[in-house]
Amino acid sequence: MLETILVAIDFSQQSEHAMDRAMAVAEAMGSKLVLLWVESEEKQAASSAAIYGHSVPEIERLIMELHTESAARLEKLADQARQRGLKVNTRVASGHPDEVIVTMAETIDADLIVTGTKGLTGVKRFFLGSVAEKVVRMSATNVMVARQASRPLLRRVLVPTDFSATSEAALRIAVALAGRVASAGGETGTEDPLVIELLHAWQFPPGTHGLNSPYSIEGPLAELRDEILAAGQAEGTKLVEFYATEGCEIRFVQEHGVAAALIQDRLEAQLETEPYDLVVMGTHGYRGFRRFLLGSAAEATVRHAPCSVLVTHGDSQTPREASR
Repeated sequence: MLETILVAIDFSQQSEHAMDRAMAVAEAMGSKLVLLWVESEEKQAASSAAIYGHSVPEIERLIMELHTESAARLEKLADQARQRGLKVNTRVASGHPDEVIVTMAETIDADLIVTGTKGLTGVKRFFLGSVAEKVVRMSATNVMVARQASRPLLRRVLVPTDFSATSEAALRIAVALAGRVASAGGETGTEDPLVIELLHAWQFPPGTHGLNSPYSIEGPLAELRDEILAAGQAEGTKLVEFYATEGCEIRFVQEHGVAAALIQDRLEAQLETEPYDLVVMGTHGYRGFRRFLLGSAAEATVRHAPCSVLVTHGDSQTPREASR
């Protein structure tokens, strides 16, 4: 499923986290790694040198030194991955990082992009975004936004679902990763089963107002609520049964509310007791001005999640339908 993984490298601490997560996934899935360094630092160095009055030869020498040093650091990272038995190639490109990453993923037909994030928050983050968010927004390739982990890749995985083909594709990748880690034996550092938690956010139909506590209502709306919950439970049970995997426990839970808020609340509520190591979720891939204004649950989760987030792009047909 993930034959080629493109890892964005800028030699920051955040890209070290991305490299760690990418190697863990590659080991679990037998993937090939392609390490990409974007030469943005060279342009910054050249601009600074020109401002302080350096001559053209001096600027060219400075750029060459930066290039040589960065290329050596990139190759050192590649060697570290090769020592773990992984297949690794390196690529160097120039341009805006987000655009270069997306284009390179298309060029090499990558199945997954792994990038770090500086994790800015607040108004500055809302307006400026980040390279990671832009890659998630622009790319048609699966993207993992990696954050530092205190334990191996998988122990607890959260998979939000709306029962669409897109969210089912996310579950399929989560199960594949969990299955590979479980079969490797001992990587999680515990004999407890790996847990994948399916989270479904349900709401009443549009036009229903004034429901602060949908679980305490009575009458026709209570009947409607019970029907919605029963239908969701039936779909969730089908997914759990279809994707049952040895060594991995799949649970289904549904809660009332907006998906992005419920996801974040769940991640934070479990942070001190049973933290999640990864969120795997689909995006419907809106583009253009509508996407910029409205965002999506995936982008909100990428921005605020305390753990790594893998955003997938699904097929028009669900895996269950394809197997029939």
